[in-house]
Amino acid sequence: MKKQWFMALAMLLCLCLLTACQTSEPEKFTVKTAGGNAQTQQTQQTAQNQPAGEEYDPLAEEDDYSGDLDYWQGEIATPAPVTPTPAPTVRSDYAGATPVPVDPIDLPTPTAAPPLPQFSYKTYDATKLGLSFDGPTGWLVDESAADYYIIQNPNAAVSYPATLTVHAEKVSAQYSENDLKTVIRNMLNAIGQSAELAEYSPSNTASRPLLGATGIYANYTGVLDNGVEIAGRVHATCVEKVLYTVHITYPREYTEGYKEQVYDKLRDTIQITK
Repeated sequence: MKKQWFMALAMLLCLCLLTACQTSEPEKFTVKTAGGNAQTQQTQQTAQNQPAGEEYDPLAEEDDYSGDLDYWQGEIATPAPVTPTPAPTVRSDYAGATPVPVDPIDLPTPTAAPPLPQFSYKTYDATKLGLSFDGPTGWLVDESAADYYIIQNPNAAVSYPATLTVHAEKVSAQYSENDLKTVIRNMLNAIGQSAELAEYSPSNTASRPLLGATGIYANYTGVLDNGVEIAGRVHATCVEKVLYTVHITYPREYTEGYKEQVYDKLRDTIQITK
């Protein structure tokens, strides 16, 4: 009977030892981080399906970690956003030098036109028109058309030669001021329709005497197809049923010079000779 008890006690003891041997150290495994360095993590092997979100976050193994930041504090740093500074625009002629930002004050200063020379004068006799006037000495004369007398600056150095055109024609009745305004507007329209003009801007009409009678005049500016800026003035009057018109055109940069030295000189000296 005692032997049976001893045998049972021995079997119970062996069963206890066998159960104790089944408890082992936690298994170790290696996880690679986003940087490529191996780190040792420890996990306790439990049942086949471990509940998620208690001690281990599987998102920690992904490159874009978005799990418990408090748990990973000190190991994941979120860089502060940086606003890129745009590179300054640099003029091409500074290539190879220190970059200089473009600024309106940095634009090249336009080259000032040389002053218009002071003209000497002579009297031009437009016999076909029954007129005479003083104009710059040495200008080229064209009186090939019966009703026109033209003088032109022969200076080949200028991009646009100044030209003075005087016209006379008989009309059926004495022109009123409104009639003269119509004449000036028609002259402006004809100038603006020139195929050589890329831009054109005429002024309003105004009153100014010419040949001792009521006169109407207007100004205009324009840009030729080649980029040259021009300007001019047209003036009309009517004396004893004869319509007289004057048209002066010149480089726009010399507007004041040609108005004072050529147009004003003509207006002060023009007279009827027949």
